[in-house]
Amino acid sequence: MQEKDSNTYEDAIETVIDKAMIPIKAVLGTSKISVSDFVNLQVGDVIKIDKKVDQELEVYVGNIKEVYSFTWLF
Repeated sequence: MQEKDSNTYEDAIETVIDKAMIPIKAVLGTSKISVSDFVNLQVGDVIKIDKKVDQELEVYVGNIKEVYSFTWLF
């Protein structure tokens, strides 16, 4: 009987967690540009960032920096 109640409780917790909306973002890099440059951006323009392709990415879960991740080119 105790095990059935425990499983039901775990299932309920899992259901609630599955429905939670938690934002996840990976920061590729940062850059500073003028407002004028921003306003005039066009398709195909390139913005230089402070990271290289083979450097770590910062990954945020919610607003908390959780992990660093690597990218690879395929």
